[in-house]
Amino acid sequence: MSIYNDELTTQNTINGTVKLKKSFPALTKEFFDMFADRIKDNKFTDQRLNDSINYVIDNCIYPTPSIAQFISFDKRIKLYTYHDMVRMNDQTQVAFKSYRPVKIYGINKPMYANINDIEVYKLERWDPKIHKMAKEEKERQERDKNEPDLLKTITEKK
Repeated sequence: MSIYNDELTTQNTINGTVKLKKSFPALTKEFFDMFADRIKDNKFTDQRLNDSINYVIDNCIYPTPSIAQFISFDKRIKLYTYHDMVRMNDQTQVAFKSYRPVKIYGINKPMYANINDIEVYKLERWDPKIHKMAKEEKERQERDKNEPDLLKTITEKK
């Protein structure tokens, strides 16, 4: 899974384009038009865009980079389910010492990440109390939505 989970903003895209133009003055307007389309289509975030631009500036064989050099840039970490962790622990007996549960947005159960990755990438730790409260609130909202409006029912009967 990619470590990037922020949004791509117009202002950051403009700032990145300016930085690229200064670093690679030979790049054309057409390059930047295509570049903007490709980073949007590839669901870049502000941080991933910044990291890829810095990486290409530092590592590009000059005079000009290709769009693929930016698009291929990503930082990923391996995440495991609880069942993966149990299997791993059966083999190593130490899996739960090296991995901790983390919150991944859009997933309603804990995923397990290496403790080093948690620290380096500032991953949010899984808190079962918060998850339980959020689940109960969602269930309450669903129940309220499905129950008829008592006031409306009383008014209609009159």
